[in-house]
Amino acid sequence: MSEDTTTLVEETSVTVQTALKELDQATPLVNAITNDVTVNQVANVILHWGGLPVMSDDVRELDEMVDAAEACLLNMGTVSETGEEAMMTAGQAASEHDAGLVLDPVGAGATTTRSRVAERLSTNLDIDVINGNRGEIAALVGENAEVRGVESVGEHPDAAETAMACAQRTGAVVVASGTTDIVATAETAFELTVGDEMLGTFVGTGCMLGGTIAAFCGALDDSLTAALTGTIAFGLAGEAAANGEFGDYAGPASYETTVLDAAAGTDPEMIATMDIDSRINRVLAEVNWVGLRCIGVIDRDRISHMKVTIWMLLHTQRDTVTQYPFGQMRLSRGYECGERLSVASPHSSAPAEKTQAVSILLIANIYTGKFQSSCKERRERHLRWISIST
Repeated sequence: MSEDTTTLVEETSVTVQTALKELDQATPLVNAITNDVTVNQVANVILHWGGLPVMSDDVRELDEMVDAAEACLLNMGTVSETGEEAMMTAGQAASEHDAGLVLDPVGAGATTTRSRVAERLSTNLDIDVINGNRGEIAALVGENAEVRGVESVGEHPDAAETAMACAQRTGAVVVASGTTDIVATAETAFELTVGDEMLGTFVGTGCMLGGTIAAFCGALDDSLTAALTGTIAFGLAGEAAANGEFGDYAGPASYETTVLDAAAGTDPEMIATMDIDSRINRVLAEVNWVGLRCIGVIDRDRISHMKVTIWMLLHTQRDTVTQYPFGQMRLSRGYECGERLSVASPHSSAPAEKTQAVSILLIANIYTGKFQSSCKERRERHLRWISIST
């Protein structure tokens, strides 16, 4: 984890307060191409966070409008042929005019058309942040995603890895929303414990989160900071609304109104009274598991086995031996700071698959939060050696 990222995590409360102040001072113009269902909600949430929303989707004016904007949101909720081209035009304009660009691949994985459009936008545009539910993010990296309509309905136990894979593939910061939210870059992932179950009782919260992140992107220079602080702020607003801090509500409809009120009323002073730092947890860092899987060297089952083995090794500080379909892997921990990974194989005729898998594993930085904190000199403790025998 970089020094800047470490500070971001360890001082999350201060970072969110600062972000809110900068957003209030910047009043960023955000052009949002969003779906017909939630256009009013998205416009209002951008406004209530301190931004200026404009909902232009006309290709005749998009270049000029995005040129004037600090951020642009592309939401695929009601995608059409004209909408697809409008999003491409706006996205290209955002890159040309240096506006923050947020993509919400609504419904990716539900139909062939939505998956194709999401693939086109995420691979051909310079996206800063991708915001989607866990099923949509899984679809973007080619995994079997359980998406019904625009809702993620399956279990996604590897959400953090999948989000990192999406970040590696697209170069964007990735937000995967769910019971807990994942915010990931190509090198690291964080799990955020914010929000309330009431946020799932009305349509549009994912779109509102996208609008929130776009507003933060318009005010902040760093995409990761914008994604983290925006996601945290929206979750806390949902909690405050559910707790009745912005008035009573009778059910989902009135709760939706209080969420907007909470967005308008969430300020640095309110954040300063809350315990936020303990609610952000680094869950993965610099583990290129998906790289191993995507190039066909190693499948998901083997990755899962390896992860368990490495986790045991790092947390029990003892040698670990695990049986795999391709043989036995033994990992021993090196206790000297600064040692590099090396490999020893007792069989020079080991299959090429094993040799390649080990080589890639050796160059991957394998860390967990607990592993890093066990050594004062960051990034200097490594696994000492790995050997595979059949």
